[in-house]
Amino acid sequence: MTQRSLNRLAAGSRRSRICIRGQTSQLCTVLASPRCFAIAIRPLFRPSQTVLVLQVFNVPEEFPTICAAISAANWGDRILVSPGVYSETLAIFKALEIVGTGDDRQQTVIRSTGKTAVTVESTTTQNPVTLKLKNLSIRVQLARGKFDHAIDNEGGVVEMEGCILEGGYWGLLNTAAGLSVLLDCDIRRCSGYGIFNADQSSLWMFRNRVYGHELSGINIQSKGSTAKLIENEVTSCKANGVMACAGAEILLLQNKITGNGDAGISLCDPGTMGVVRKNVVSGCGLVGIYIFDSASGVVEANDLRDNGHLPLSVQKDSVGKVICTGNAA
Repeated sequence: MTQRSLNRLAAGSRRSRICIRGQTSQLCTVLASPRCFAIAIRPLFRPSQTVLVLQVFNVPEEFPTICAAISAANWGDRILVSPGVYSETLAIFKALEIVGTGDDRQQTVIRSTGKTAVTVESTTTQNPVTLKLKNLSIRVQLARGKFDHAIDNEGGVVEMEGCILEGGYWGLLNTAAGLSVLLDCDIRRCSGYGIFNADQSSLWMFRNRVYGHELSGINIQSKGSTAKLIENEVTSCKANGVMACAGAEILLLQNKITGNGDAGISLCDPGTMGVVRKNVVSGCGLVGIYIFDSASGVVEANDLRDNGHLPLSVQKDSVGKVICTGNAA
């Protein structure tokens, strides 16, 4: 398959529709295997509007701070950051790549106290600001009464590989029709949500670990917001592992969602639709999967054993809108 075909597949998947008892969805193509996911996600890490690396800036060898390198960089440049702790906040208004050069992602740390560590802001959907982060730790010390977070993506494209997001109220806030793609990242120990995706934004996650949050691990909210979560681990969150609500659409495939305080997966509100397939959901305090308030979906071939009260609960206002088959309870 050519790169042009792969890009067409990724673009077309956003227009694909699934039908559940007369209801339609803009959720991307239901993926039947990890191989299908690999085909679909490849263009996101190699977008059709490729960001060419024009110059390389080294921190601190050439520039004392990451902010100084950002100021000097042009659209599409790469910033290489040597191991160390960098106490600064980053505002990104142009396409950049920021890469930690240490042998371990914990060696290169961006640390913020009382402020959001990284803000990406894009005002156009035609050529959005694209930020690529790799091999970095981003940590936030939350000030009292504040709602700061590790990354705030406001309408841009954020691609993260091999990073740690830690602390703050949210690890990642994805809004304003932004797109965030996470591969092999740890999102941990936030005082609110690990990831909050809303306002017609899209979230793709593959093989990440989300754990130890005071509220839910991942929250997908509002009509037009979508998420595809494949082969992730979501564990030890005090509320829900994953929640979709207020008309959002979500695909969960082959995830491990364990040890969360309330439900492992929660779908609620009219217009909310979920495809939940081949996940392990266990050890949650109340219920494995909870669907209510007229949410709809497909729940198929999941392992729902060993949850606190029920493996699966579909409330009466969602009965007839949910297809359940082949689940182990």
